[in-house]
Amino acid sequence: MKQKNKFAFIGGDERTLYAASYLAENGCGVAAVGFDCKDYDISFLDAVSGAACVILPITQGTDAVKTASGDTIRVRDIVDATPADALFFGGPKIYSVLRDVDASRVCDITKNEKFAERNADLTAEGAIGIIINTLPFSVRDMRAAVLGYGRIGRSLAEKLCALGADVTVAARREEIIAEASKICRATHFDMLDLGAFDCMINTVPAKTLDGAALGSISGDTYIIELASPPGGFDDDIKSLPNGKFINAQGLPGKTAPASAGAAMAEAVLDILKEKK
Repeated sequence: MKQKNKFAFIGGDERTLYAASYLAENGCGVAAVGFDCKDYDISFLDAVSGAACVILPITQGTDAVKTASGDTIRVRDIVDATPADALFFGGPKIYSVLRDVDASRVCDITKNEKFAERNADLTAEGAIGIIINTLPFSVRDMRAAVLGYGRIGRSLAEKLCALGADVTVAARREEIIAEASKICRATHFDMLDLGAFDCMINTVPAKTLDGAALGSISGDTYIIELASPPGGFDDDIKSLPNGKFINAQGLPGKTAPASAGAAMAEAVLDILKEKK
């Protein structure tokens, strides 16, 4: 099939390879750098020199990309080697990483509505998989607190309720609490009874609980972090003994990389269509 475009993936997790494969299967020219994968074994200079689109790790927030193969590639070197009209794709932090690049060439994949909804559903599914496979009790009748009610929090609360869990959502704004109250209990963060839950799942990328809350949390409570760095907890919460704190950041790249990669590739194609 005739190549429709050239996409260069620089680093990333397993979903990146699935995204590259998805585009290749749809007739796009693809190069993926930094993976132990013979299908895309190419230097980053060769990959980006003729690229129309460069896709950086969706969590990239530093001025250097550390690849799965152990190499480190400076973002400045990537930009300098890329054609002047090429587009760059990444997550919300890409604007600060590429602060010297014309904003019209920089695209946040997560702003694509279809991707955001699909990513939320996949993340919620991954979290439930962790609960089923890791926690010592079933989802049915589990007392669960969902911290935050954005896309991920909403999807997670809905899925947990459907599986029979006893769910309480914690949020800050009255209108969000009212919305969540349509499917389960909902309250303000500062009104949450921290000792009443078997499991607490954070979806807010800002501090929701700190060490001062430890005395109120039941010793049998499991805490799961879903939010992107820095997450919602301080070091005291993260150091809970006996595996009671579970760092599940990076979903769904870890639990459903094929589906997450397809969603990522489709978002890139959607954004390109919008730019035409």
